[in-house]
Amino acid sequence: MVTLVLILVSAFFGLRAGWHWASRDEGAAIETVARDYVEMEQARGHAAAMTDCAGHPGASDDIWITVICDPPALGPGKLYRYDIDHRGRWWRLNPY
Repeated sequence: MVTLVLILVSAFFGLRAGWHWASRDEGAAIETVARDYVEMEQARGHAAAMTDCAGHPGASDDIWITVICDPPALGPGKLYRYDIDHRGRWWRLNPY
């Protein structure tokens, strides 16, 4: 009986993890961090748009997508960088 329960629990978590990996959406991930960027810049009184951001493949195995946002109000070279891992967690590196 215990063995059957362990098999069922393992199968459930295995299917759940597989579904997560199969249903990842790059567009939704980029849109989430682009919204964060727009909120941050608008809170500072700057004009910002989601089109200031572009997604690129991650530079390492741990990073799924890197999103770079280039706010026109800050001048050249001052960028927001978001790293998104394979689980959808993200980290913001901002120019301030």
